[in-house]
Amino acid sequence: MRFDISKKYILFAVDKNCEERKLHFYIDDNKFMEFDIRLAEGEAKYYFPMDVSNFFGRVIDIRVGCGNSESINCGDGEETAEKVDIESDADEKVLKASVGLSDEKPRLNYKYRPRLHFTAEMGWINDPNGLIYKDGLFHMYYQWNPYGIDWGNMHWGHAVSKNLIDWECLDTALTPDDYGTVYSGCAFSDDKNAAGFGAGSIIYFYTASGGRNEWSASKGRKHVQRIAVSNDNGYTLRKKCTVVEHIADENRDPKVFWHEESKAYIMILYLEGNDFVILRSDDLIHWKESCKFTADKMWECPDLFKLKVEGSDETKWVFWSADGYYMIGEFDGYTFKKESNMLFAYGSKLGYAAQTFAGIDDRCISVAWLRTENDKGGFRGMMAIPMEMSLKRTEKGYRINIKPVRELWDRFKTVREFKIIERFEEKLNDKPVAIVVDWNDKPQELAENTEDVEGTRVGMDENYCNMRNTTDSKRDSIDECCSKIKNSGTVTTKKIRIGDIGLDINESDHKMVIIIDNGIITYISNDGERYTEIEAPEDILSKNLSIEGMEGIIRIYE
Repeated sequence: MRFDISKKYILFAVDKNCEERKLHFYIDDNKFMEFDIRLAEGEAKYYFPMDVSNFFGRVIDIRVGCGNSESINCGDGEETAEKVDIESDADEKVLKASVGLSDEKPRLNYKYRPRLHFTAEMGWINDPNGLIYKDGLFHMYYQWNPYGIDWGNMHWGHAVSKNLIDWECLDTALTPDDYGTVYSGCAFSDDKNAAGFGAGSIIYFYTASGGRNEWSASKGRKHVQRIAVSNDNGYTLRKKCTVVEHIADENRDPKVFWHEESKAYIMILYLEGNDFVILRSDDLIHWKESCKFTADKMWECPDLFKLKVEGSDETKWVFWSADGYYMIGEFDGYTFKKESNMLFAYGSKLGYAAQTFAGIDDRCISVAWLRTENDKGGFRGMMAIPMEMSLKRTEKGYRINIKPVRELWDRFKTVREFKIIERFEEKLNDKPVAIVVDWNDKPQELAENTEDVEGTRVGMDENYCNMRNTTDSKRDSIDECCSKIKNSGTVTTKKIRIGDIGLDINESDHKMVIIIDNGIITYISNDGERYTEIEAPEDILSKNLSIEGMEGIIRIYE
């Protein structure tokens, strides 16, 4: 089927319940794209756009082949002819009925889209990639299927933010090609011009997953590590070359940083099973293996970073993998020497593939993908609220502490604050909230992370004694209020419930932060000692909140 490109987008009508088809795109018999998609065979709920503005005035030929490219194995690497099935009359009919041109991109105004957690405008997302802070902006790239709500067709999406909470989605950063689909990777600002692309250029390291699409399988490609370069602060990425050839199986997920002590660029890379490799470079292009090691139960999406121990000048290195497993140790630029057994940073299995930001020297900020099933709005998956990590020395050794970034608190406009005796209840009002519960019963102290919140009283009502507008400049004293507190006899167990979801509270939990957003609850206790993500009904913000326990202070941020 041929299209004369006269508008900015090709729109594809999609139905997740229909058969998957593979589309191949050509100009003058030269292939430039392929992807799998479930074209609607009747009325469509969603239209997924493909930006073709670079092809104005040209003719694109779309051919239909088999689906499910991500199951292809490239075998022994011998080059084979690419197979494109001949279109049937049925395929041609479906294609004509479900594909059209438009100058407007479809917009999804889904009522239950998360508001504090990043989601793609449309389509599936998974791993965060290329996290970097550059010239006042946080850049987040991510694994993205722009043509469906299931995993596949791996592109890099791109979003930017000034505050780590409110994100703007930008144009697609990287697309699949004859080297494979675009798997996970990282970003590094080459301020020394080591790679020769210009001082301050951003180098993007990513895995080209050879054999994961027909295009690359036909050329016998395997997984290799390639780079793309941006000379406009991350807005435009240009693919360059392979920098690490195939080592083992589906070796993937490069993370790169500068190691000052040994004066070298370091890459940590997943190999296969529970095996990883550390490589070194002088120029970000040519890499030499330093050491291989096995980390039992740990696999893919590695990270290696230094953390400061709270309350001291001491630092330790952390080796991190996809599930939130980590080990404490030392790193000399050549070898990671573990000093702990494998530890687990999360209280649930929802968080995955977290990566730390490059370009931030005084903070360690991590973003994880949350493996949620929120597939009713034309998008699926979300990112966790960015978290700040540090180390704390405990009786059991060093442990990672995880807290929401301080920028989260600036996002809220009002704070309601009051004293609770034994029980509190209220109905949430369809807005994201952060709730700080302090069972230490110290009303003269504000919870950690709120000390910079200033304001003046903006209102009083029969339910709450004090409200503060966080955008004003003066702090009010704490007023106590008990109008929503129910005396129900002696309460010996701490309980927090949102709708039908009861949080797993330990009796030792004395201070908690609960963040509630559409479809997700984040729970952090004791200043970051425990961190848990819980998938919730998408309408959780309309449910009841109840808190039971000892006398304490509650602050509700809205």
